[in-house]
Amino acid sequence: MADLSKKRWYDANKTLSSSIQMLDAMPMEMQTLIAETMIVLAERECKADKLMDELKSLGAEVVLALYKSKNKRRSYDANPELHKAMNYLYILPDNNRTFMGEQIIEVITHVHDYLQVCKAAKADANMEEVARITRTFANLGSAEATKTVNQLKEHYGVLEMPADTVKEKESGMQIRDKK
Repeated sequence: MADLSKKRWYDANKTLSSSIQMLDAMPMEMQTLIAETMIVLAERECKADKLMDELKSLGAEVVLALYKSKNKRRSYDANPELHKAMNYLYILPDNNRTFMGEQIIEVITHVHDYLQVCKAAKADANMEEVARITRTFANLGSAEATKTVNQLKEHYGVLEMPADTVKEKESGMQIRDKK
């Protein structure tokens, strides 16, 4: 049986926990871009910025946890955007956490698809393109992000995507190529 005392706050929500594991497995630069998307979505869809303004109504335990987060002991606290995004997730009600977890997984999937395009084209991934994908997702939605990835597919002349699988491990999500 798992030791519940060692669970992180986001592990209580399976969707959010999976999304954070996937995010944690990404390079820091991509984490920052995805965190920016998380912030936009949390503010627009869940009114997280308004919740932060009303900290007293969140209760002493939540306020204390947010205050302690300033100590930057967690891995994501060193990245200002990720720190803000995680604090937003922390204050959200569970149904909004699930929504945000789903959105994080979806945007990571779009980034992953772009990385697969680069792999198939034997081209280096461009962080400006990753930013374009994540910002399109945040501002225009998933369908537009899919169009952006498909445009990149055409640009690189990628007709077939290499098959891969995502394998869950205790330490997070890892992408493995099919052999």
